[in-house]
Amino acid sequence: MGYDISGHNPSVTEYPQYCKDLEKKYSTGEDDFFWLDKATDAERSQWHYQDTKWKSENDGVYFRSPVWLWPTTWTFVGHLMNDLIDEKLFDRGYYNDFAGYNEDIAKQISVVIKDAISTGELKHMYKQYASQMKAKGRVNEDDVGYKKVSTSAGYDYEIKTDPKVETYHSFNRLKNHLNAFADFCAASGGFTIG
Repeated sequence: MGYDISGHNPSVTEYPQYCKDLEKKYSTGEDDFFWLDKATDAERSQWHYQDTKWKSENDGVYFRSPVWLWPTTWTFVGHLMNDLIDEKLFDRGYYNDFAGYNEDIAKQISVVIKDAISTGELKHMYKQYASQMKAKGRVNEDDVGYKKVSTSAGYDYEIKTDPKVETYHSFNRLKNHLNAFADFCAASGGFTIG
């Protein structure tokens, strides 16, 4: 589960031939969103590997945010952007409802995030956020034990060893996520959340 954010007009290398061929083999047309389910496990695994590699090599194509990290990320973007995004359009960014943001807004988001990181403004904002979270009884995720889990599809992620502990995001995790989002925004040509 997460937020899928797609670039409108990124500069990209050619999509892997294997992926195109596999879709052609199994897809019955434009409305066939479940064509990959028809592939074998080995084909699906290879498709995921090549598709993920291509996306990671082409900034601006796709950005994936974990569902638990996106609301905080988007809130920080909102504080940094102030009144540069229409309030109703900004509020739609909290949902996977295909809200679209043009190239100018995407570039502005990238610039304000990079500036906030380099000037220390992000660290200052984070201290306020951490203080609010501590007041709610939450613990910094760096102070909680985690264990690595792998899915059958080959994705690795971490889960808390004690699921009852409510945490908030560490500065480094949030900073790195915002920085990656800024890189995506700069290269996206505008983007859609959903």
